[in-house]
Amino acid sequence: MNTVHCLSLPCLFLQLASAPVWSESAELKCGRFCLVLGDAGRPLSLRTLPGGEEVLSPHAPGAGFYLQGPGGQRTPLAHIIANAAGRFTVRSADGRQAVVFGTVSHDRYLALRIEKLDGIQAEPGMSLHLELNADARLRVTELDYMTAVQNEPYGVRVHWVDLWHRVEGEPLGGVALFTRQDEADEDETLLHIWVQEELPPPKVEGDWTRDRARAWVAEWQKTFADRSQMILEGETLDELRAGLPWAEKARIKEIYLFTQTWRTDNFWPGAHGNLHVNRKIFPRGEEDLRAFSDLVRSRGLRLNLHYVSGGIGLTDPAYIGIKPDRRLAGWMRGTLTKTASPADADLAFQPTPGASYPPTLPDFFHHNHVRIEDEIVHVGSFEPLADGTWLLRKCRRGQSGTRAAAHAAGAEAQGLVVAYGQNYVPDNDSSLLDEMAHNYAAFLNRCGISHSEYDGAEIHCYNGGWGYRKFATRVYENLAHPVTAHDSSGRAPRCNFEYRLNSTRKLLGGTCPFTHGNWSAPVQLASPSRVASTVLDANFVLSQGHLGGAMGLCRPEPMFAVSDRVLRTHGLSDRLIQTLLDWKAVSPLLTDVQRAAIDKSFGRPSNRMPERSHHVTSRFVQTVRKTAGGYQIVPVCVMTRKSGDIPWQQGQEHGALSPRQYVKPGDELVLENPFGPQPAKFIIRVLWAFDPREPAETIKQSTSKAEVSPAPSDVFTAGNQAAAQAKARVTNLILQPALDDLHVPGDAPLETLVSEDGAGLRLSAENTGPSELWAKLDRLPQWNATADMTGRRGIGLRVTGDGSGALLLFMISGRDYVIPIDFVGPRDVEIPNGEVAWSSAAWGWRMSTKHTNYASQRQFRLGFGYLPPKTTASVQVEGLTALAEITACLENPIIHVGAGTLTVHGRVESGQYLQFEGGDSAAVFDENWNKQHDLRVTKASYSMPSGFFPISIHSPSQAKPWLEVQFMTQGEPMKVPLR
Repeated sequence: MNTVHCLSLPCLFLQLASAPVWSESAELKCGRFCLVLGDAGRPLSLRTLPGGEEVLSPHAPGAGFYLQGPGGQRTPLAHIIANAAGRFTVRSADGRQAVVFGTVSHDRYLALRIEKLDGIQAEPGMSLHLELNADARLRVTELDYMTAVQNEPYGVRVHWVDLWHRVEGEPLGGVALFTRQDEADEDETLLHIWVQEELPPPKVEGDWTRDRARAWVAEWQKTFADRSQMILEGETLDELRAGLPWAEKARIKEIYLFTQTWRTDNFWPGAHGNLHVNRKIFPRGEEDLRAFSDLVRSRGLRLNLHYVSGGIGLTDPAYIGIKPDRRLAGWMRGTLTKTASPADADLAFQPTPGASYPPTLPDFFHHNHVRIEDEIVHVGSFEPLADGTWLLRKCRRGQSGTRAAAHAAGAEAQGLVVAYGQNYVPDNDSSLLDEMAHNYAAFLNRCGISHSEYDGAEIHCYNGGWGYRKFATRVYENLAHPVTAHDSSGRAPRCNFEYRLNSTRKLLGGTCPFTHGNWSAPVQLASPSRVASTVLDANFVLSQGHLGGAMGLCRPEPMFAVSDRVLRTHGLSDRLIQTLLDWKAVSPLLTDVQRAAIDKSFGRPSNRMPERSHHVTSRFVQTVRKTAGGYQIVPVCVMTRKSGDIPWQQGQEHGALSPRQYVKPGDELVLENPFGPQPAKFIIRVLWAFDPREPAETIKQSTSKAEVSPAPSDVFTAGNQAAAQAKARVTNLILQPALDDLHVPGDAPLETLVSEDGAGLRLSAENTGPSELWAKLDRLPQWNATADMTGRRGIGLRVTGDGSGALLLFMISGRDYVIPIDFVGPRDVEIPNGEVAWSSAAWGWRMSTKHTNYASQRQFRLGFGYLPPKTTASVQVEGLTALAEITACLENPIIHVGAGTLTVHGRVESGQYLQFEGGDSAAVFDENWNKQHDLRVTKASYSMPSGFFPISIHSPSQAKPWLEVQFMTQGEPMKVPLR
């Protein structure tokens, strides 16, 4: 192909090309367009060739090139200078700062690469940007990992945010600008760029040509057209094999093993390498893993593995051991100024010039590990002194498996970065980064793994996001077979070029590949801290994935995997699988109008509580059912009250959260049916009864330290405890603290003051401002004690309210009990379990309540979680008690709906479900939805009218158990015929 230099300066054409010339305008031209940069470096025009159609916005064409400093100040690069051999310079008005670009013009695009930075300080926070406002024909793509781009409906943006990074042999940044006629034309241009600009290809034999690239993309897209996935686990290799028939039954294409299954260390690498195969499951290590991969492939499936991106365990035998690798990432270097014995806890240190404390690291990096020669020490505190030296105080010597040693004055030292306090990471400019990337790619090649993953990719970003992009690039260029890819944000790294193509985006239903638990039929068994998943849950989640094929089967919370045992235990496994199959089948049949109608049913959460879910919400669940001529999408409404109930929503790595109410027999609910009159379907879960008058023991006060809030990594990896509930009868447990037991932290945005008040405590708070206040929950009054709340998950207390509208909050580790103070005077309050708050519109689910263990509670908090504007709240709390669960039954219940009734003839015990889906019977299920038997029902004018009407449940049973209820109606179906 003939290549011509694209820089043209027509107003200066008589000048020698080698002589730099200041210019008022410049043309950058390729075969498809001509870009004119003019006054103050701003774009004047971008016209198509041929034809001369203007692409830039005529009134606001954009800022062009500009620098942005650490404080946000902008410096336009106002002057254009022509250089020799296709180079040009953009320079600031005062001439002190400049960027030299090399340019290459092709038929379809214009490539720009930074070749030199002049007068621009090499400091974090200094960045270069290019802004062109244009219609959707103008596009841009990056040429390396130092560059980030945006293609927006209003134009393109290019960002070089790490100009400080200037290492010989490493790129400074580059982009390709191009115009497109349509999506197919854009894809063809991208293939040209991939090949001609020598962006990293996969590791293939022979020359990387456009024909080879097209064939590669075609093979990739054929392979991954269906990315349905089952996250599988087992305690033995045989158990893993036993899970494969379930995947075949669900017509799954990918088997995904999480780290706790295939690797020795659980989530973060620890005492083993991050590619160390778990010999408890794979006795011969990698050899057995390869054999299992071959078995999976022989059954028409692909094997994927979860991977935590390039982390190095704190006691990694290869890179730490007794002689830590010198290529670990650090935040400062220096030397000891005094000799140190192996027992010294305080060390004198001289940092190299430019080091400062505290370091400017992202907040998830710990910085208190310092390597001194071959020893790693844990520093209690850094004390910068007046003479420029630092004192490293309260050092714990010989950490991470290294040996405490004597060090002479002048011993070299390095402050290490530790991601989440869990992992060291390779220096982004070192051969260690390349080595780890190469090892990972070679492992994927050897084992035939069809997916590359970068969970925790941020651990490479201690000095900029380019570190992750570089690591992923090094992996990609060493892979010899097609793979998918994603990081923990759900996006594929840009180096995986297949994802840049419109045809891939259309194939996958967007750029989001598969992530843990997204768009999956959830298989969750019951535990003391959450209920088993349902078919409605599956429909809610799967209906969000209707634009793509990345649907699957998994557990909806970490570590996401299901097993043959779990699938056999869950009574709805076959129905969950059928729901998955139906959504997979109906999705490609939907018209654009139908897709838009489904999307319109989703919204965003309005709850302002801290840590709230940010995922979509919906009033309805779009369910799918097969018909003779195709499918129907049927909206189902779990009916709610005028206020107090949540809509459907999803917790991060938790799964569906559905509206439900908690009542006792005889309580009346006024619920809304938004559809036409119809018999209401329902699910009633019978809980337990409580008796506050029963004998009670007193909680054991603890002198242990307050429980530390879980680290972000722990919140991610921990799930709800599934310990069996105690069978022995337990007694009530008095939790009420004395004033002396409480620690009341100060300095809180919403401060709860506590004083004695008769037999109880007086809690007071004030909000004098015009805005509502939410508490910082770790600043609530707290006390330490040891309690086993298994079998007494409910609480009881007497609250004397003031009608302030505040929210009184009692917290155990991992659960909230919330009491709206919407009443005046004394009230006895019962809350049947800690999950009630999840369905409260006043509070809801939050990240720190995604897991708990009722059996092991050591810390409690009590105070105001919320206070309206300009409000004073003062309540009395007495008799706070964990209530023993008393087994009860719901016998011959009569459901009153409007003016009609439905009577169920029979008993439902505590822990069981009663489900009515129409007809002349209701079914009883155990806690994991295994059907026990049917009960006859009789109806009398049983129909839920449209609008708000009362619903109540009555039973002649003497004991009155709490009931968790969901009453449902459905709307008109959307018909989806077969094509």
